[in-house]
Amino acid sequence: MQTFVFWSKGDSINVYPKSAFNRTDKTALTAAGFQRVAFETKAENEEQALEAYLTHFNANTSALGEFAHSHLFLILVAVVMFLATLLAQAVG
Repeated sequence: MQTFVFWSKGDSINVYPKSAFNRTDKTALTAAGFQRVAFETKAENEEQALEAYLTHFNANTSALGEFAHSHLFLILVAVVMFLATLLAQAVG
């Protein structure tokens, strides 16, 4: 198995074997506007590495969505309570 690294630019993801990746590659990708993705994986080939990346990405995206929804509800409750307090002070 090899370790693979990932570089992205917009919707484009490039996969490279870490052992074959060098400073020249890094400089060229950076100059082309690509950024290193903070994820490495061990796989037999680039296709399996990309599948592992997509699984990781989808799991993190799902967790982030759940986090945002749970906190959104709490924020809405706090805003409603704040507005109710302001309304009570204005009336009373």
